[in-house]
Amino acid sequence: MPAKLPKRRADGRYCAVYHGKQFMANDPHEALRLRDEYKYRCEHGYDDLRHISVRDYAAQWLPLYKSGVQLNTYNQYACLFDKLSSVVGDLRMSAVTPDDVARVWKCFRGQSRSQLKKAAYLYRRLFDSAMESGYCRRNPFRSEVVTVPAGHSGTHRAIEDWERHLIETTPHRLRAGAMVMLYAGLRRGELLALQYAHVSPDRIAVHQAVTFAGADPAVKGTKNESSMRSVPLLDPLRPFFFDDHGRPLHAAGYIVSCVDGSLCTSSAWKRLWESYLHALETAANGVEKRWYHRTREWKDAHPAEWASYLRLKKKDPAQAEAYRLLGWRTVSIRPHDLRHSFCEWAISSGVDPKTLMTWMGHTDERMIMKIYDHVTSKRESSAVALLNNAYANHMHDPPPGACKAL
Repeated sequence: MPAKLPKRRADGRYCAVYHGKQFMANDPHEALRLRDEYKYRCEHGYDDLRHISVRDYAAQWLPLYKSGVQLNTYNQYACLFDKLSSVVGDLRMSAVTPDDVARVWKCFRGQSRSQLKKAAYLYRRLFDSAMESGYCRRNPFRSEVVTVPAGHSGTHRAIEDWERHLIETTPHRLRAGAMVMLYAGLRRGELLALQYAHVSPDRIAVHQAVTFAGADPAVKGTKNESSMRSVPLLDPLRPFFFDDHGRPLHAAGYIVSCVDGSLCTSSAWKRLWESYLHALETAANGVEKRWYHRTREWKDAHPAEWASYLRLKKKDPAQAEAYRLLGWRTVSIRPHDLRHSFCEWAISSGVDPKTLMTWMGHTDERMIMKIYDHVTSKRESSAVALLNNAYANHMHDPPPGACKAL
């Protein structure tokens, strides 16, 4: 039977009473909540010393329960707690309501699905521990009233054919590593831990990954047990590891490393990838970006355009630079786009999801099926377009006897 709501007082507030103690609020349900919370503390022997703010409890909970995680993961958790504290940090653990939870999730607008999933896991664990320790009697982050926002599914994409051609043909120190991500589906951390000794004439053994605690690299196990796998060595990769007679081209060492052959640091990887994109853009446009439309030959062939650029440069250098770069082909590939491309390319080629799940190192088929559904929808669109074109062509050239049949 639902609790009877308190009556409204002359001052407009509502008052709930328990053992002579009054609990005032502007809303009858809030007054009942305050009364029930006090009643619960009395029944379970919790006194006022059990009161603690969300910020203080999170500060003591994180090092107690999450001290064993990697440093970068710990820092991510700390940032998520900072975001939680910015909304409800001053409230007591027992005073957080589903409305407060809704305000917390509002701050995550535009975040990725994985970020929201990590935040939901962390906040639920925080309040579960608080319940068991007696700081609150319910977990507002498990309320059915407020749901976790869906978040966006990420912006990874499959590279286009011209980008694939650039990767296959542009010389660079990172070329072999990019090809391994593109034709074996390795993650960045798995690539950085991969050595030439892990590559056999038929397979690539993936059983380690590099993580960054700050900028320093550390080799550990793969993301999960399913990530420890053996990937087939496809024909496009063979020239990077073996000669025409099947003999190894390299005896030992990391496929992607610093100049001295050591593990690639976070900053070294960033510089290496930027250098690689610069090489791809230069190959795509035939000239370096700083010399685009600045060569003597171009100026002599296009005097009016060059004069317009010089006039614009006096007024607004930024706008002049944008004018100069009209027609420049930008290469905006990210490392994970290569892994995504491998998955989509394998599905388009007819590889079944179970086999592909093993090659990709996924724990289940959901990630594969998302890409599979995407590829299937593109195939259907292409099929519809082909049928519509065929139908339109036949409409212009009806078969003999068609009118008689009508």
